[in-house]
Amino acid sequence: MRWRRALRRGPDTSPAPAVRVALLGAGGDAGVFALAARAAGMSVTAVASDDAALAAARARESGGVALTLEALLERSAELADLVIVTLPAEVRAGAAARLAIDGVRAIVPPPLCDTLAAADSLLASVEGASGSVRYGEHLLRAPVIRRFLDRLDAIGEPTYVEVRALDGRRDATTALLDAERGAGGSVLATLGSRAVALAIVVMDRIGLGRPTSVRAELLGDGPAPERDVLLSLAVADERVAVRVHVAHDRAAGPAWDLQVAGTVGVVRAELLPMMRLEVNGVEVPSASITEADDAMVLLGYTDLLREAASDRPVDPDRYLGATFGAEVLGVVSAAAASAARGGEAVALPFDGPRWLAPDALLRGG
Repeated sequence: MRWRRALRRGPDTSPAPAVRVALLGAGGDAGVFALAARAAGMSVTAVASDDAALAAARARESGGVALTLEALLERSAELADLVIVTLPAEVRAGAAARLAIDGVRAIVPPPLCDTLAAADSLLASVEGASGSVRYGEHLLRAPVIRRFLDRLDAIGEPTYVEVRALDGRRDATTALLDAERGAGGSVLATLGSRAVALAIVVMDRIGLGRPTSVRAELLGDGPAPERDVLLSLAVADERVAVRVHVAHDRAAGPAWDLQVAGTVGVVRAELLPMMRLEVNGVEVPSASITEADDAMVLLGYTDLLREAASDRPVDPDRYLGATFGAEVLGVVSAAAASAARGGEAVALPFDGPRWLAPDALLRGG
């Protein structure tokens, strides 16, 4: 009997096949995700771009076949378990929705898309779809950030929250943290998306709830999209100040950090120039932060990919879902409108024109 022969053979102990990853887009951020896939034990099976030479070069470097964008969209379910959408922001939503409808799991790194109207369309399209769209904010999975969030119970009543994403001159390290800037966009739309996401998660963790309004001030000189931005997020508890500062090409070098102060303590996490965690000014050693030697692990990319490839539904962790990406985009859009109005407070959720991208709002559109 076949079943008896199967019992004699015992359980199948062969290793599970590697998760197959396809890259929809072949720019620098796609290269970062290719490295992350390798670090996570996954295999890149396809790279797509309508620039044939770029797709071929990335495929030679990362593995897999080189395809046009349309070819990968048509064959995504056949070629991949997970698709990373690294296209320009204005076409991300349509591509991600198509993948989800076709039953494919997709990751969209920040920003989710270019406009709130596109985000609305994406969320409506994927509702009930057999696939899924995950928001790819890898920093939320970084070991130092997770340890930071775990320590926030020790601060007492919160009084101050600060998130800084100050980029230095372009180099390989900051490119890993800010790969999405390769697709273009203002400092606010790119770095701002990363910092605002961290701020929202921190606010959730310490019980402040959602921000009720935002003020944004442009710093320095030059065209609005290139200027540094200081955001002030208002919360229901008026005693708590929440600040987000984003800047780029900082001569003093990069400084990416988070700090929360309370009535009995202060917790601070640093991502750049080095990763560390401090409680009340004293560094807290952590094996998960110091012993991992792979940047993809330290920056949270590997956990992001593993979570997205798993059967775990999106709902239990709202920071995995596209809805969270839309929430972040709403805050960034409101901040852009505020900056264009000279720092006037703009209520949240944003009720301004949903068809305008943050950069257009920043220019007073």
